Amino acid sequence: MNTFSIILPVYNGEAFIEETLVSILKNIKSDDELLIVNDGSSDATATICEKYVSSNVHLYTKANEGVSIARNYGIKHATKDYILFIDADDMMCEGVMDKLHAQDFHNCDFIVGKTMIHFDSDTKEERVYNNLKDFKLTAKEDTITEFISAEDNLGIWAVWRHIFRRAFLINEELEFDSSYTYAEDMDFIMKALLKTKNFGIIDMPLIKYRQYASSVSGEYSLKSMKSHVSVLFKWQKNFHNSDFHPLNKKRIIRKLANKQIAMLAHVGHLSNDDKQVFFEMFNLSKEYLKYSSGKFKYVYHMGKLLGFRNVSKIVGKKK
Repeated sequence: MNTFSIILPVYNGEAFIEETLVSILKNIKSDDELLIVNDGSSDATATICEKYVSSNVHLYTKANEGVSIARNYGIKHATKDYILFIDADDMMCEGVMDKLHAQDFHNCDFIVGKTMIHFDSDTKEERVYNNLKDFKLTAKEDTITEFISAEDNLGIWAVWRHIFRRAFLINEELEFDSSYTYAEDMDFIMKALLKTKNFGIIDMPLIKYRQYASSVSGEYSLKSMKSHVSVLFKWQKNFHNSDFHPLNKKRIIRKLANKQIAMLAHVGHLSNDDKQVFFEMFNLSKEYLKYSSGKFKYVYHMGKLLGFRNVSKIVGKKK
């Protein structure tokens, strides 16, 4: 029977952390472990977490260095067969661990989660997303291509949606890159995709992703948007220079180029000074946008004619 390490990084999470912990503890088995990494919280987070420490619930407190380093810390301290990630404001779905313990993953490195749940913090509405509905396992390169180029692939880049074999992460020295403050999940998953020797699939949601106003607005700060462009451009360039079949390269780069162009719709959240900084970076990272498709191709050509900053005023939400 497989065992599981659940890694929970938290920074100043007193508003939600107890609800998250209760949802996990309703599910966790005696052979599993929960690793709470308190990333230098200055509120009541540590006090709340301490109440739940037990033989298989471990609390680690460290200086604040960000979610990537906190997750890496958890990976290094994990001891079980497989690793699940959960964020401090999300919740584990009921009955998940029972179902996972009943699965035989055949030592697969990367278990792809096909579904996810969005939980609206205000309305309490839950919506199931099955945006990998048609995803199937074939040859490795084709599997990677199908994963990245899925029609609606936004939610697939959350690490808490998937499961990773601990020995795989350790042996391949896979870590989150702390230089990214946003889309660090995407970068980690890209690296895992290329290193994985055998994939698995699980067709049930693991986590309820809590969405609320501040979590959405945080996606559109200058820091997060620059990080997102950096990750997208990095992987467009990596796949362009890879030995993938040309048609697979084109599909992957097209999807990533479309995602980069889609960011233009959100520039209105930035101040004028921040817009200037963002577009300086965006224009240095536009090499592969010519591979875009559909409406994104149209926006790309408009950007070439009018400038991407001007086009963002047309396609985006004004501040």
